[in-house]
Amino acid sequence: MKRLGLALLLYCASGSAFAAATDSIENVLDMEVTSTSIRPRLQSEVPAIISVITRDDIEMSGARDLVDLLRAQPGFEFGVDIWNNLIISFRGITVSGGRILVAVDGLPLPDLLYGSIDLSNRIPINLVERVEIIRGPGSVTYGNFAELAVVNIITKIGAETNKRQATFTSGFYAGSSARQNVELQYARPGENSYLGLTLFGGLHNRSDRTYVDPAGTTWNMQNDAEIRNGNLNLNLRYGQLSGRFMLDNSRVGYRDGYGLVTDRKRHAEYRTYLGDISYTYKPTNSITVIPNFAYQVSQPYRSTDVPVTDPTYYDPTARNLTAGLRAAWDVNDWLALSGGGQYNNTYAAYGGSDPSRQYLFPGGKASKGFERYSIFTEAVVATKYADVTAGLRYEGTDGTYNSALVPRVGLSRSFGDTHVKVVYNRAYRAPTLEQISGGIKAGTPLKTETADVYELELGHRLDDHNSLQASCYAIHGRNVISYRYDDVQLVDTYINSGRQGSRGLEAEYHYHSNTAQLALRYSFVLADNLHDSVWSVPGRQSMFIGIPSHKATVTAGYKITSSLSVNTTAIFTSERYGYASVDPNTQQSILKRFSPELYQDIYFLYKDALTKGLDLGVGVYDLYGTHHSYLTTYNSGHAPLPAGSREYLFKVSYTF
Repeated sequence: MKRLGLALLLYCASGSAFAAATDSIENVLDMEVTSTSIRPRLQSEVPAIISVITRDDIEMSGARDLVDLLRAQPGFEFGVDIWNNLIISFRGITVSGGRILVAVDGLPLPDLLYGSIDLSNRIPINLVERVEIIRGPGSVTYGNFAELAVVNIITKIGAETNKRQATFTSGFYAGSSARQNVELQYARPGENSYLGLTLFGGLHNRSDRTYVDPAGTTWNMQNDAEIRNGNLNLNLRYGQLSGRFMLDNSRVGYRDGYGLVTDRKRHAEYRTYLGDISYTYKPTNSITVIPNFAYQVSQPYRSTDVPVTDPTYYDPTARNLTAGLRAAWDVNDWLALSGGGQYNNTYAAYGGSDPSRQYLFPGGKASKGFERYSIFTEAVVATKYADVTAGLRYEGTDGTYNSALVPRVGLSRSFGDTHVKVVYNRAYRAPTLEQISGGIKAGTPLKTETADVYELELGHRLDDHNSLQASCYAIHGRNVISYRYDDVQLVDTYINSGRQGSRGLEAEYHYHSNTAQLALRYSFVLADNLHDSVWSVPGRQSMFIGIPSHKATVTAGYKITSSLSVNTTAIFTSERYGYASVDPNTQQSILKRFSPELYQDIYFLYKDALTKGLDLGVGVYDLYGTHHSYLTTYNSGHAPLPAGSREYLFKVSYTF
């Protein structure tokens, strides 16, 4: 099978690309993006490094979920947290926990207590229209949670497509079920209105392999590590008045606990309720004003199938009310201004009435809240030398943590088919409620984390079918917010651990034609400016724990006929180091080297099979039996979490 995969990869690469097979390079590069400002802008003009994954990209890739989709992008990796959960790393740095904003149609998914999110089988991938990725800070535009990256998932109903669709996906390991998903979409556009609704239900088993904890105790994950996901997404628009609502629930079965295998299987729930109402007012063709009101409820890591006195009992509810105003003004042909303000009221409370419960906010309180506010502005000036973007955001609070003032300056210039971008951002990560609480428990209130990020991008369109893009970056983080477990007080704490940074290179080559697609991507990262060595490999201070320094990916597809295509994704990662076991004599964690890996999938897509609108897909994942594992990014006491072995997948979708 390994020879088959390599042969297919070379065959596709001989005349292929990865994006819409009907799109030329010109069409893809000239696609406008909406994730960086109120007004859509061309990718070459945006003061950020942007990746856009189109609907055809997603469809032809056969990606099972957003983990598959993002892992093929430069800079992204996934590791293990606790309780059978995955975390996201970007450019070597763990961004789960408040450093990455993942949004669906503009609705933020990170929970309010930790800023975390697990994307495993979570968002219905077949109902996504495109994904816009800012591979860099978005703090000036988005505020908190957008310190190092932004992933904006635009669904089909978010893009107001006129489609009614039903999709069923079934995947199997050699001896057990891997996933069973159902996705439904209904859309009804009107002359001046839109109604869109999607429903998703999924059952995914993380792995069919065996987890071995640091002490050597095992957990057979086959049929015992299920993730049950449910999602409802509603988009309503009447004229310029829009409403978006989402209910998202995930129930995860686990026995890995905080690293050591538990005596029995337990469950954790992750509930999110999101709503946003906005009105777009255009007093003139050049001025746009958008007021909005949003409400979010988060219940992460909810563990209530144990007694209240159990250390793992956890029943939080956090809510956030947002009132905001944004405005944009195209002053003339060479000047555009935008800005706005936002007010947030955040509150959280623990459930469980027993006074002996383990989790409480400082002072023995069962609830805590705070207020924050922000203002931001940005100007884009077109000169004969370059387009200059300059922005500024200020965030203040009621005194819960210190304020942040962050600028952004970008220069972009096109020379025919070549473009250049130079961008500087000061970004920030404000502490969340649990992090604020953990800082107080540690004895020192947390400060706002900041990062200075420098980026340079060069891009060139070779012809109608070929393009190249390369970028380099340097990240210098300060007052880095880090988790620590206090062995004396036996409580979770958070501290400002000092500095953390990275620097690296990213490069992409794309080929597009009517019958084939190819994308070659490469990323290289070094740990840099580390004050706290907890993140780096002992003896190799320039290498992050759990993260490969080199990653190369190939995504390719070839149209055998007008309806049948064969597609493949291959991911090569260099060696990694992670903590896997404990020395029984010294009780010290043992660092293990994980060899370089080559992971590859094959996916066949048959569109309009038997009848128009009926699409069939068949795929094989982990062709070579690589047996990938998710590592921790520091010595957390958790062993590597096994990913699933080879998966056989069948998908049927009908659009009517």
